[in-house]
Amino acid sequence: MKVKGIFLVLMFNFSLFVFSQVKTSKPNYKKIRKEIKKKRSDFYYPVLVKKFSRGLPMTLQEKRYLYYGFAFFGSYEPYKVTKYYPKINQIIASKNYSTESLSNLLNYINLELANKPFNLKLLKLKLFVFKRMRNTVEYNITKNKIKVIKDAILSSGNGKTKESAYAVIFISNEYDVLHFLNLKPFTNNFVDKKLEYIKVKENPKGLKGLYFDVSLITRRINAKQK
Repeated sequence: MKVKGIFLVLMFNFSLFVFSQVKTSKPNYKKIRKEIKKKRSDFYYPVLVKKFSRGLPMTLQEKRYLYYGFAFFGSYEPYKVTKYYPKINQIIASKNYSTESLSNLLNYINLELANKPFNLKLLKLKLFVFKRMRNTVEYNITKNKIKVIKDAILSSGNGKTKESAYAVIFISNEYDVLHFLNLKPFTNNFVDKKLEYIKVKENPKGLKGLYFDVSLITRRINAKQK
C-alpha cells in the first residue's frame, strides 16, 4: 500500500469514531497560560502531560489546557521542519514491516512527535504500527490521545463564523478537523493575522467553508522574528 493510501485508510477509519457533542466556547488563552504554570493548579502542565502520555481519563477542560497550553512553551515551533519525515515515508514506501522496520518507524515517529506532540497524522500512523505489532495497550493509549486532541479542538467553536472559528495551534490540525467532519478542502486563504478560511467542496452539510483561529500560531511566529 502506498504512503498516501495508508494515510487515507487511517483517516477514513478515524472519521468513523463516534464523539459526544459538547458545548463550544472560545479558549481563554490568558487564563490557560497562567494556570498551566501553577503547581497547585488543577491544570499544572506536567500533570496534564503525564495523563496524556499514559492514556488516562481527562476532563474536557484538561484536554483544552493541554492542547492550547503547549503554545506557551519555548518548545512550541508550529512550522519547524525536521529530518525524520523522509525516513518515515521511506519505510512505508518500502512495504517492509518486519519487527526491526516497525521499530525504526516507531522511533522516527516519536522523534517527530517530540516537536509536534499533537500531529494527528503521526498519531494515526502509530495506530497502524501498533496494530501491526499487535500491541493492544499502546494502540489504545494512542487512540485515547487522538480523542483528547480532537475533543479539545472541536470544543473551541463550530467554524461557521469568524467569532466561532475552530482554534488550532498547528496548521495541520485544520485539515484534521475537515477529516473529522468528512469535508474536503477546496482553497484556503488568510482573512487576517488571526484567522484563516478554508473553502470546502460540495457536501451534504451544505457548508461553504470553515474559519480557523490561528492567532497562537502567528503570535509564535511574530515572537521568533523579533
